[in-house]
Order: sequence, then C-alpha cells, then structure tokens
Amino acid sequence: MNFQNQGNFTRGSQLFAHKLRMFGQGSTNVFIIGLGLSIFWIICRLYQKVFLSSLYYFAIERYVQLKLAIGEHFYDIDQIGIKFYSLRFKKWMHLNAQDFLHEFYTSQHGFKIHQLWEFLINSALLEGLIVFAIGVIISIVFFTAQGKKRLLRPKLEVLIL
Repeated sequence: MNFQNQGNFTRGSQLFAHKLRMFGQGSTNVFIIGLGLSIFWIICRLYQKVFLSSLYYFAIERYVQLKLAIGEHFYDIDQIGIKFYSLRFKKWMHLNAQDFLHEFYTSQHGFKIHQLWEFLINSALLEGLIVFAIGVIISIVFFTAQGKKRLLRPKLEVLIL
C-alpha cells in the first residue's frame, strides 16, 4: 500500500465508522420515540380505565392480603383487622380484614381493578406494540425527510450563488 492509497483507506474507514455510529444513534432515537409513545399511550389508557381512589383501595387490599397471609399463622383469621382512611366516610375506620376484602370486591373499586387487569392481560400489550410500530414508522419517515432536506440545502445554495 503506497502513501496515497493509505490516506484513501483512512478516510474511507473513518467515513464507514462515522456512518455506523450515526446509524446506531438514529436507531436509538427511533427506539426511544417508539417506546415513549407506547408508554404515553398505556398511561392514557390506564387513566381511562381506573380512578386514583380505586388504586388507593387496591393498595390497601394488597396490604390486607399480605396481612392475612402472614397473620393466619399466628392468629385466628377473625381477629385480624385493618385500620384505614375511608374516602367515602372521610374518617379512619377499623374493619375485620375479611370484611374489608368482601367490601372491596363487591364495590365499584374492585370492579374497576378487575377491568384494569382484564385490559392489561388481554389488550394492553397488543396496543402498546401497535403504537410502538406506528411511532417507529413515523420517526423513520421524519428522520429520512430531515436527512433529504439537509442534503438538498447545499445544492440549493450553490444554485443561488
């Protein structure tokens, strides 16, 4: 390899490495846009499906389930109680743990949480994948259009001058 060819080789390898790095950055940007849109879509759909009060009572229900699972080894189940702030009565209440579970599952909060689980199991993943694919396609088209605009600009400047 003579001296002139070595310079061509170096420039060529630098250009190739630069294109690989830029392809990696573009792919990362496309992935982040698709993932961000999917997360935003799922959060909006969750907001449609459930109220914050339902999530509050669901957190208490999970705590009651844990308390029953541990407490049944030490106490009779009828002796296990729960103290919580009732949003409906706007005061602190003390209930038997089993009574709380019964009220939770027969109320609208239990129904909303059940609907949420059905949504997550049945259609949330599919919706997220569809929104991800749409976001990826739109971002690829956008980045390609931006790249073409950038390539045309120097040619237009030469024609104007």
